[in-house]
Amino acid sequence: MSARGRTGRSGDNGFSLAKVLVLVAVLAVLAAVVVFAVQRQDDEAASPAGTGAAESLPRGGTMVVAIQGTSGSLNPATTSNGGVHTNSEAMFNGLMAFDPSNKVVPDLASATPVTTDNPDGSQDVVFTLRPGMQWHNGTPIIADDVKFSFEEALLRGHSRTAASMGPALGVTGSGNSAKTPPDAITLPDGPNGLTVKFRFRYKYAPLVKQMNVTEAPIIPKNYFASCAVTGGDGTLIDPTPTCAKNLAPVGSGPFKFASVNPNAITLERNPTYFKRDLPYLARVVLQNTAAASVAPSLQAARGTAGSVDVGSPAGNLLPPTAPTFAGPDYEIASVPRGTGGGNCITTLSFNLWAKGQPAPAVSADPGSYNHPILKNLAVRKAIYQAFDRQAAFTNIDYGQGRVADSPFHSGLTGAHAPQRNLPSFDVAQARDGLQAAGWIAGPAVTDTRTSDGRPGLPPAGTPLVLDAIHFNTGNQAAYGVQLDNNLRQVGIDLNDRPLDSAATQTAMKDRNYDTTFVSYCAGDDPTIGARRQYHSTQISPVAFTNTSGIREPKASVGDESMDDLWDRAVQATGAEAASLYGKIQTKAVDLLPMAWLAESSNSRVSRSVCKGLNQQNTGLFMEAASCAL
Repeated sequence: MSARGRTGRSGDNGFSLAKVLVLVAVLAVLAAVVVFAVQRQDDEAASPAGTGAAESLPRGGTMVVAIQGTSGSLNPATTSNGGVHTNSEAMFNGLMAFDPSNKVVPDLASATPVTTDNPDGSQDVVFTLRPGMQWHNGTPIIADDVKFSFEEALLRGHSRTAASMGPALGVTGSGNSAKTPPDAITLPDGPNGLTVKFRFRYKYAPLVKQMNVTEAPIIPKNYFASCAVTGGDGTLIDPTPTCAKNLAPVGSGPFKFASVNPNAITLERNPTYFKRDLPYLARVVLQNTAAASVAPSLQAARGTAGSVDVGSPAGNLLPPTAPTFAGPDYEIASVPRGTGGGNCITTLSFNLWAKGQPAPAVSADPGSYNHPILKNLAVRKAIYQAFDRQAAFTNIDYGQGRVADSPFHSGLTGAHAPQRNLPSFDVAQARDGLQAAGWIAGPAVTDTRTSDGRPGLPPAGTPLVLDAIHFNTGNQAAYGVQLDNNLRQVGIDLNDRPLDSAATQTAMKDRNYDTTFVSYCAGDDPTIGARRQYHSTQISPVAFTNTSGIREPKASVGDESMDDLWDRAVQATGAEAASLYGKIQTKAVDLLPMAWLAESSNSRVSRSVCKGLNQQNTGLFMEAASCAL
């Protein structure tokens, strides 16, 4: 009895302790399950949705993607050049991203940013990075990398981000001379922490739409800091490959740089990618494929020499124009954002200032434009009228997109407003306009034409000759030929100058052109990409910004000058923003700093054996893709 009692008491005491231990163990397991579930939920929220369960998708294999050219920098933070971004974005990430449903979701950030409105009208926006992420070289991704990416690259060399977000952060100057205020980007937890605070001088409406890998790719400070330009203020070399690290980049993305040659850029799977289960592919090959060869390369047997799995054929090869890819072996998707930007318009920009000379640094009225030919609005209008935009669109873009009817792309819903007073194609009116502006129907101005003292007339003997610079690939080369043929009909001799990517951007920085074709992409808000072409502060030595040099005088806040309208629109939303953007478009058409030609509308063709492409997410479209082995 006694022994049994003691055992019983011991057993009671022991049983009670056991129950506690079991309960603690159960609670620990439950806690672990909850944590795992929350973590899984976080991972899934940040990972592309709708790609299927990981266990059902094949792992390994190679996806071959058609690109046009492998030369040049692979650093997307220092330029908005579409070619650079096409070839590099799969190796990088932004703080935010677009999921397959077109929703903005966290990418490098752990959650959507926390925003605080300050009494002085400024706005603080705080991003927190995911813990435990690594760059491809194994070093941790920290807050200082974000600060470095903006201060030393994006706000200096990336034309869209510098021209839009820069002013909102109080950045002054441009290019190497850009100065970021010390309170604009701060690190509350120190450089090695995970928190980054942006202080905007005013509410910046398009922010989360701009923090993706196309508009704001984040790069590692520990790798790229040595690429600082000697004698500058620390800006990265943009976009030339002078710094070797721009040719063999280190990023955070699902794929790592492996090699490059004239035929291809090879990327390997990043085994430490911060998104659970991704990527599935073992490698991605970005294959140099001439535009005319994209369709045959897609049609070739998979895995044979020259074949590709993903590409963007010319519009005349897409259904319903032609049934080339209408069968079950291919999938065709509309791509709202290309690598390098979305909602793009191909334009012919008129340099209003003397060729090869910087525009004056101080504000000046339009009467001070000093280009001997293009300073005259009547001449710009005549060139517009002489350019057969519809024929160019039909023959070059194959009806993919539409002829532009505004300075803003129609994809910018709530901002785009069709303009009824755009000049229409009319050769006779173009010739009459040139004569009224002081030109004869020939190669030069005569003394009699300049002796009547009419304003805007060029000096006697000025030849009616213009040049046009543009990329030597893509539709810009074809647009140059079209412009040359059209302008000959009105007596203008055009020197068509197709250049490679680096030479084109150098000429733009030096303003060494009379006219230039430029496809300016607005992204998901006019402020992101369109503002840079019209605001006077963007006349700078940065390629793709204010390519005409338009500068309307600004007398005071609220005077509805071009600068004032943009300064107010960036802070506005809803009906107020729509009204301001409507005024901007009307004013741009009245001033005609450029001829708006065609809206781009890209399609991506992929073999049906490749699944899971995120068509919304620009250069990371293959992040969760898988191809049958």
